[in-house]
This record gives sequence, C-alpha cells and structure tokens, in this order.
Amino acid sequence: MKRKIGLAELIAFVVSTLGVAFVWSLVFVPGQLGANVPLGIAVALFLIYQGTTHIARWLVEKFFNAGSEERALLLHSAQAFLRVHRKDLVKFKKKAKLNTPVDYQKYEGALTDLRKVIEGVLKHWKASPKKVAEQIEHMNTAFTRAKSCAETAKIQSKKLSLFDNVTSLVTILAVALLIRTFVIGAFQIPSSSMVPSLQIGDHLFVNKLAFGIVNPFPGKGFWLQWAEPKPGDVVVFDSPSYVSVHANQPWVKRAIAIEGQRVRLQNDVLYVDDQPYPHVAEAKADVYNNFETYGGELQGHWVKQPVLRTTEQIGARTHEIYIPDSPTFYPGLSNWPYFGMKKLPGLACDGRECTVEAGYIFVVGDNRGGSGDSRMWGALEKKRLLGKPIFVWMSVDGAENFFKVGPVAVPKFRLDRMFVPIH
Repeated sequence: MKRKIGLAELIAFVVSTLGVAFVWSLVFVPGQLGANVPLGIAVALFLIYQGTTHIARWLVEKFFNAGSEERALLLHSAQAFLRVHRKDLVKFKKKAKLNTPVDYQKYEGALTDLRKVIEGVLKHWKASPKKVAEQIEHMNTAFTRAKSCAETAKIQSKKLSLFDNVTSLVTILAVALLIRTFVIGAFQIPSSSMVPSLQIGDHLFVNKLAFGIVNPFPGKGFWLQWAEPKPGDVVVFDSPSYVSVHANQPWVKRAIAIEGQRVRLQNDVLYVDDQPYPHVAEAKADVYNNFETYGGELQGHWVKQPVLRTTEQIGARTHEIYIPDSPTFYPGLSNWPYFGMKKLPGLACDGRECTVEAGYIFVVGDNRGGSGDSRMWGALEKKRLLGKPIFVWMSVDGAENFFKVGPVAVPKFRLDRMFVPIH
C-alpha cells in the first residue's frame, strides 16, 4: 500500500503541477513585468498541495484500493480525523478546556490506538478478503471509540469547529487589515521613475506611521499627524486626480521642496531657494532595463535605456540619480520651469522658478529623464501622503528568467536587493 499510495500521490502531483503550470503561463507571460510573482508562487504551491491531496485520495479510492473501496474510504476518513484531532488535542490541552485529566488520558489513548490500527492496515494492505473484513472491523471499532472520547472530552471535530475556524480567520484578517491600513503597508514598484534607487519589481514595506495616523479614505489626510516630510525623503502617496494616468493609485517619489520654498531645475541640477542640490560625483554612462508598455499597463517589452549616473546631495544626505545622457527636446526634464508652461496645481510660477503653495510638497523621481512628477502635473497635496518606504523585502527582475520550460517561466529574483534600506 505504501508503494501504491506513493504512486497515486506522484500521479496527483504531476496532474496538479501541470494544471497550475498551464494557468501560470496564462497569467505570468514570459518577458513581462513580473508583477505579483511572490503572491503567485504562494498561491501556486497551495493549489498544487491541495490538488495533490484530493486527487491522490480519489485515485486511491478508485484505482488503488486493493479490491476494497470501503476500506479505502474508511482509512482516509480515519486518517483525516487523526490529523485534525491530534492538533486539537494539543491546542485544547494548552487552553485547559478538557473536562478532566481522565478524559484527556482516555482520548489520547484512543487516538494512539487508532494510529496503530491505521499503521497495521497500511502494513498489510495486500490481504485476503477475510483479512480485509477484519481490518475494516478493527478500524470501525477504533474510529468509533476515538470519536466517542472526543465527544466526552469536548474536543470538537473538524465539522463542529468550523465556526471557531471562521472566527479565528476573520480575526486574523481583521488584524492584518488594521496593520496594513495604519501601520505597515506593502508596495510594488511598477515603473522606472525611481531607478537607480528603486528598481522595477522591487517590493517594499512602507511605514504608515512615519507622518501620523493615516485616514483610510484616500486624500483625506491624517487623523493625527506628528511629522512633516523633509527635502530628500522618499515618500509614498495616493496620486492626485490631476496626474495624467493612474490617478488615485499608490506612487513613490522623492520630496524635493516643501511649502513656501522656491524650486527650479537648471541643466539637470535642482535649486531650492537659490541653493543647489549639487551633483557630488562625476556623471558616468550607464544603462538600465526599462519596461515600455503597450495595450495595458502590464503588457509591453523591455528595452535598454542609456543614461548618465551621478550622485545628488540634499543637505547631509546623498543618493544616486539618473539624468538624460543627451540633450532632450521634452520640456521640463533638464530645465524647469520652461517658457509656455501651463499653470500647475500647488505651484506659483514666475517664469524663472516656482513657489510651492501651502499644503503642498514638490516631488520628483530619481530617474530625472523618465519620471512623471511635479514638473509635469504639479505639486502634491500633503493630505495624500501615506508614509515612507522602509526597505526592499523582495525584488523580481521581469527582464530575466530564473527558469523557463516552454510557455512557463519564473522571473529572476534579485537576492542582492533583499532587505536593502531605502533612503
């Protein structure tokens, strides 16, 4: 029986894996952005496990039952009961919910006897019809006794514990939702606007208490605020309605100027209140992978984008930035404000520079030639702030594959970026 159960499980595993692989190939197309791959892997493993378990049981009952479907069904029911109630026994023992120590000892003994009977059946799976009938009788006796002891000891069965399980699940989900809403959030980088500091496919943890207790309704500010963003801070926010695309979605940029400050960009150098944020390292040629979309935000292709890499200093802090590697005709990338620029929300401009109005901050991406930010759509309302990113916990490189078999591909993971702090 052990060999045949192993064969059934092997067949079930192959069938489940092929099914999940087919769905994976439809959802995660090779060479695309690689969004939500960590979640996809977790779901795939769960589905393979569940599929293997249920398909293997069906195979054993229908094709590997050694001539007795009744025995196979009873065996699986007894095994399922044993798994659930051994866990419940430990849990209830810790919580002291048993009626008496005697009940506990009887129940533990009944589970032990049931386990031994199951082991005996598995050991002598190939047996004569007479022996099979005896095995069924022994299992029924041990199973009935175990269920009786469970009732006496008030250990709930899997069916009876459904309410407790649902209640526990709801509690866990509620706590997780509260933590995600007010304490720690998760964010994924879908574009190249913050390279080289943040790469496409980086998964971040965000401190939502960095500035205060966030109102869970987008754009409503804070229930209680105790800090303000400073120039140089990397911030996560709900994009305002006046951005060109992807409004009211979480974005990440770097704060450059706060309310009341004057800002301009001259030959790729930012000036705030006439003081430059200097480039303290020689600009060197570099190349990064950029995901150019078409037909949808997750559909597109990867291209090599040449840039110049340098280091910018804001106060005492430094960070690397990308600037265009050649003069650009797109207004605002290297020099801003520019002639003929329209009025932008949150900014009062005089043609030479712009002043950030009260209640706003000026934000830009570290990829100065490839970021849609305050230069294009205006200043950011402070009430739309969500927090500050803490570190990268996972990074997926959709441009390269970890492995690929036919249409099924798993993108490469950047292990060197795991737990990289963000500053």
